Amino acid sequence: MPSRRLPIAVAGPLEDGAAAYERGDYAVAMSYWRPLAEQGNATAQNFLGMMYQKGRGVPQDYAQAAAWSRKAAEQGIAEAQGMLGGMYAKGHGVPQSYADAVTWYRKAAEQGNAMAQADLGLMYERGQGVPHDHTEAAAWFRKAAEQGNAMAQALLGFAYVDGQGVPQDDAQAASWCRKAAEQGYTPAQIVLGEMYAEGKGVPQDYVTAHMWFNLSAFKDGPPPTGRPRLCRPRAVCVDLVGLEERSVGGDKAGAADARKRFESPGLRGRNGGRLWRGVRARRRMRHRRRRIRRLAQILQASRDQQRRLARSGRRRARRRHLRSFREGSRSRGRCVRAQLRFLRRQSRQPGHDRAGQGHAEKYAEPLAKIEQRFGAPGPVLVAIWGLETGFGADNGAFPTFTALATLAYDCRRAERYRAELIDALMLVQRGVVRPNQLRGAWAGELGQTQFMPSAYLMFATTPDGGGSPDLIHNSTDALASTANFLQGHGWQRGAGWDEGEPNFAAILQWNRAPIYAKTVALFADRLAGR
Repeated sequence: MPSRRLPIAVAGPLEDGAAAYERGDYAVAMSYWRPLAEQGNATAQNFLGMMYQKGRGVPQDYAQAAAWSRKAAEQGIAEAQGMLGGMYAKGHGVPQSYADAVTWYRKAAEQGNAMAQADLGLMYERGQGVPHDHTEAAAWFRKAAEQGNAMAQALLGFAYVDGQGVPQDDAQAASWCRKAAEQGYTPAQIVLGEMYAEGKGVPQDYVTAHMWFNLSAFKDGPPPTGRPRLCRPRAVCVDLVGLEERSVGGDKAGAADARKRFESPGLRGRNGGRLWRGVRARRRMRHRRRRIRRLAQILQASRDQQRRLARSGRRRARRRHLRSFREGSRSRGRCVRAQLRFLRRQSRQPGHDRAGQGHAEKYAEPLAKIEQRFGAPGPVLVAIWGLETGFGADNGAFPTFTALATLAYDCRRAERYRAELIDALMLVQRGVVRPNQLRGAWAGELGQTQFMPSAYLMFATTPDGGGSPDLIHNSTDALASTANFLQGHGWQRGAGWDEGEPNFAAILQWNRAPIYAKTVALFADRLAGR
């Protein structure tokens, strides 16, 4: 819980509330903070907004969270200003407005709030509410990174990798990614592992690359059966990598020095016991050393096998998976006329029309709320839903990480899909979805209306703006998020959607193929009885 210098008259209740919050007794914390907030205490108002946002001690309510955060933000509380900026950016409790989000982020960032500085840098990088400016984005990332913000450190490292806003410098990229990775930031761990594997900015070292990949993979949930889990605290795991590497490389003196440092009395594990003490700790250490040696052997065997395949010209088995995704992506432009005939026939099938009408009637109440909030009518949303996944019957079965990682190495659109891969990792990092839920179409789309990960992060919402949206299992959340997307891309309330009418351009932003947009409009017309 953050602490601030407070007047003596109210310091006691605030401290009592903070102690109750740390114990997990949120209802008691609320009983201390609410009277102070109603009396105008800015710090208590900030805490109250946070409680409503997270649903701790009270039902989650973004509108209440925004109201209390605004009161604290207007009194200059940087944390409240940053939180209010985030709510404007996501449309939680307030109408979505990137301009207002930038305004509040900037106020918090100018007070030195690291998270707001990182978020303001993201707004500049994406061109949301401000002109697209990589240089300004890198400047804000640097300010936040120097305060130890892991996300900003990773984003600054990515900027150095791509040379966006700063000179391209692999050494600087590796340095900043390492700082973020040591704090457990998963995207940074993966990129750092790639840099070790490719020898960019750091010496090429496959063992270290595998260890960083393992640290990122084992963060959430147990590892696959039969594989040991690196269960130490993050900073200790990073040092373990160096110790085990030196052991594998034959540097026994270096390993002994590292072990002596780890055996120091001040180093403790998660449960209060000292590391490297007793038979169990020594057994785990021996097991990890054996595992690292085995990983090195597997890597060497893999490289030898690749050389043999290259010499003999038999690479088909190794490329089969990549080819399946590439062929899927490139075959889309080969059969435009056949696709048009298929989609028109699909939209005119009596069974399809009946299914669409049935779902429109079943979800009439939430669709009315969605139209009132976003302006997008139900027939258009149901048409998109039906054409994308057959009203949620088939969301796709491709593993999203595998699909996006494969397409990220396709030279035609590598930059786009690399960004989508990072956004998919951020969905898992933020706890929006679990890794085993990430299955969808061949190009990485997710959910019942097939959102790309970047659009999922930006437009996912619920019909009333409260709670956590689930676009994979919850149909109303998927429909509300689709309406939010259309509104964010210029949908005009009450205007037509057929070709030549104002809202046809918004449907083209959903899918840039004119054939698809015409089919959505045709299907929506039939559902609306036009």
